[in-house]
Amino acid sequence: MEERYKTIIVEWLTSQLPQVIKRNISLPLDKDYIITVTGSRRSGKTFLLY
Repeated sequence: MEERYKTIIVEWLTSQLPQVIKRNISLPLDKDYIITVTGSRRSGKTFLLY
């Protein structure tokens, strides 16, 4: 079991980041409200924003 943990940690440390996709977001910044992303914990909100 310990060897499996070592393998998983090595794979995690050596893996590459996901490909960055440049997006054309043209939202005006002069709004009087806040845009939020809501959802349950660990559902991918931060990944969606990246």
